[in-house]
Amino acid sequence: MAMKQNNFYLRWQKAAGAAKSESRSQGLRTLVPGLAVVAVSMLGWGVLTLHTSMLKSQREDILNWCSDNTDAINRTRIQYGTSFFYPVSAMGAHVSAVPNHQTGRVTSFHTRGVTAMAGTFGYELNPALLSDEEKQQIREQIKTYKKYETLINEGTYWRLSDPFTDEIAAWMSVSEQQDHALVSVVRLMAEANQATVYVRLRGLKPDAVYLEEQSGRQYSGAALMHAGIPLPPFTREYEAYQFAFTELKEAGTLYEKVQKWRDGNVKNRVVISLYGGSGSGKTTLATALQQYFLNDGTGCYLLSGDDYPHRIPKRNDEERMRVYKETGEDGLRGYLGTKKEIDFDRINEVLAAFHEGKDTITLRHMGREDGEISSEETDFSGISVLLLEWTHGGSDDLHGVDLPVFLESSPEETKERRIRRNRDENAASPFICRVVELEQEKLEVQRKNAGLIVGKDGRVYEP
Repeated sequence: MAMKQNNFYLRWQKAAGAAKSESRSQGLRTLVPGLAVVAVSMLGWGVLTLHTSMLKSQREDILNWCSDNTDAINRTRIQYGTSFFYPVSAMGAHVSAVPNHQTGRVTSFHTRGVTAMAGTFGYELNPALLSDEEKQQIREQIKTYKKYETLINEGTYWRLSDPFTDEIAAWMSVSEQQDHALVSVVRLMAEANQATVYVRLRGLKPDAVYLEEQSGRQYSGAALMHAGIPLPPFTREYEAYQFAFTELKEAGTLYEKVQKWRDGNVKNRVVISLYGGSGSGKTTLATALQQYFLNDGTGCYLLSGDDYPHRIPKRNDEERMRVYKETGEDGLRGYLGTKKEIDFDRINEVLAAFHEGKDTITLRHMGREDGEISSEETDFSGISVLLLEWTHGGSDDLHGVDLPVFLESSPEETKERRIRRNRDENAASPFICRVVELEQEKLEVQRKNAGLIVGKDGRVYEP
């Protein structure tokens, strides 16, 4: 890719053509070994000339200078037009200073970065004049670009809007396998009481389930392409957004395995548990699996076992600490995941009622603060699959599970995920880390109860 390692650009204002450009490139490489030489378009009095013959030479040396105009909003239109004839990997695009020297427009550093990532990406400004905050933004932008560089440059490029007529400029890159996508959007106008804007994506697998990395939300490919993803309400003019999507392949594979198992199961209603370490991805996988069932018209309900401890999370942590102080690690081991900690009788009643065919079942809901425990009558008519996602979904004290599915994980991985989801303040404390390790010991014993196992590599197999 052009200028992959640095942001140094060579520009020839009046080259005679591609042959002379290549000759100069070779000369410079000979003069300075290892120099990344970039062939750019020729500009003369504002007239743009792009030499398609340049693209026939070494690809990593090609850079088309679309325009001297670096205003982020103008660039959305310039790059949109250029994309009809030239690949992203050959399109020079920079973050420049504001107010823009040509338009006087002020756009955020983030917006300028998102716009520049529609090309080879670089910076055209004086670093000495940047604030510490802007320098940190540069670090983050470079990290983001490097993460998605291959996808941007080698993926299929889709134009999602017409910036000449629409209120947004939107584009996306999709990997060849259609399992990764990066969506970029820039608002071109801001109006009071503006209606929600939906961006419809392209090039995805309709039946696949995709995870949006930043929010953790899941969408089917069909929903993203037909309904679209809503943009958040704007807070200022010229805002920009990026959405990264990853196909949950293990969910699709698990769905196929489960359907094969269901073909040989005579029960009208089945309970499938997904269990593994805290933060192992149970909720993400269970939600995606539910979407697959709903897509094929199968009524499916997702139940969280986290509603069935005797105490809310912070009170349970206090009880764990009390048990540990009074009885040591052996006492803590005898408390975790047992009837002392979990109301197995109550959740077993739920599973029994489901198997009995009851259309209305009382479910428990537990929050994270005192008093946030309630019960609710829930309609189960038309539901034939009950998914239970829970750390203790493979416990011998849990009855009524037809297919237990174990998710492989390690204490290190679960710790990282717990910190990343930022749900508990003490997620990384030494005591909680030890609790996770002890839970993992029990999970390895309960692994034998699994009918299917989802490996760390996403492979789904029978034990």
